[in-house]
Amino acid sequence: MPVTEYKNFKRYLTDLKKEKPFPVYLIHGEEYLYRSSFKELLDVLLPGSGKSFNYEEIDGTVGNIYDVTGSLNTFAFLSKTKVVAYTDAKIFYSKNDEERLLDNAGKAYKKNEMKKAAKFMATLLGIMGIDFDDIRGENRKRLIKIKPELFENEKFPEDIIEYAAENSITVPAARDSAGILKDVIEKGFPKENILIITTDLVDKRKGLFKAIKKNCMIVDCSVPKGSRMADKKAQEEMMRDVMNGVLAKSGKKLDTDAYRMVVENTGFNLNTFVNNLEMLITYAGDEARITAEHVSSLLKRTREDPIYEITGAIADRNTGQALFYLASLLSGNIYPLQVLSAIINQIRKLIILKDFTKSAYGMGWNRGLTFHQFKTNVMPAVVKYDKDMLHAAESLDALFDEKKSEEKKKKPGKTDLIISKNPNNPYPVFQSLIKSENFSKEELLTSLETLGQADLRLKTSPLSHKIVLEDAIIKICRRKSMDRPLRGS
Repeated sequence: MPVTEYKNFKRYLTDLKKEKPFPVYLIHGEEYLYRSSFKELLDVLLPGSGKSFNYEEIDGTVGNIYDVTGSLNTFAFLSKTKVVAYTDAKIFYSKNDEERLLDNAGKAYKKNEMKKAAKFMATLLGIMGIDFDDIRGENRKRLIKIKPELFENEKFPEDIIEYAAENSITVPAARDSAGILKDVIEKGFPKENILIITTDLVDKRKGLFKAIKKNCMIVDCSVPKGSRMADKKAQEEMMRDVMNGVLAKSGKKLDTDAYRMVVENTGFNLNTFVNNLEMLITYAGDEARITAEHVSSLLKRTREDPIYEITGAIADRNTGQALFYLASLLSGNIYPLQVLSAIINQIRKLIILKDFTKSAYGMGWNRGLTFHQFKTNVMPAVVKYDKDMLHAAESLDALFDEKKSEEKKKKPGKTDLIISKNPNNPYPVFQSLIKSENFSKEELLTSLETLGQADLRLKTSPLSHKIVLEDAIIKICRRKSMDRPLRGS
């Protein structure tokens, strides 16, 4: 049965609209490519609203293989076709891949991709038959003997362990998942059901791979990772192909110099590459061409000091990243109260943004606006809001201090009430308003109380500064009220 490459898969999808689909599709290789291929296949198999009742996705990094087999043997709710997706599956990994998994965890950790790092580590520990708790402290030196240099930095494993605990990432139970799935495929399941498996790694020697190849379709999305001229050429061709697909949807062009700057910044990492392209498309606004000046300006903005990273992670309610940046800042001898002050300023800013969106000024705002719509319809209201708030602040100052000097009266007022300090650059305001949607006003006010308590603890409690700040960050980022008092506070 067919094994097709990524570049030929679109042609197959066009023909599929007239033909009968295969019972199983295995899509493997480069993450961005297998994810986009999976989405395109799913849109053909279940067009329109078909996904509402006849689609089930099971996360291969945490899902039970029996969830997959059980769903495969259950009929669709309203129509004939049912699709079961086993995404990011780790069924081809074995003990021979332990070093690869640890390498992947280390690479993801260095890029601050904590979710990926934790999931790679969970898969590794599952193969080894141990849990996250088993590798705390000195135990890991005894249990994990591969790549000991990765564990010289204590932060690497400890950060991953804490992230996994905070985000409910568990170690999969040891079982022959590939063998179980092979048996199900060979025995067959309801003809109306279709299984899609996505994964980064396949082992062509395994019986599962051979069973899929015999009766179904395999889509190879792999790209050479080496440094040979042929490998570099293949990477370059793929990046240009992906770039053209992303730009075609926006109607924009990317200048040659701009393309080179983006590539130099990302290397061969398609996820990051596409993310940067999408940011540049938004940043360029109405302009038809994305230039080197756009790239330089945007990259400069996203490379501010680590304080920006932690406040951004908190605005995203990304606990893992926020704790990671906290550890990084404190290890760099940043004063704890400086970190706290930055977080307080971020929450105050979000409160002001929330006040704007809930006021008459912000009636035109909603999260679904494009940057162009925001710039045209909402940014003028932001400028007016800023002007009126400054005027109100100055009037309040005058009311309580009639003896204020003439010099002070000429000052612009409370500049921390301003949403946009540079109205000619509306893009950061657009992004900040999107982030403000992650919180309700009540949650933000509660967060200020939490930070006030943290301030008191930093100055009076015997607890370590790291524990106090971590506690505050966790309370702010999590979405359910599960606050517990700190010991010793």
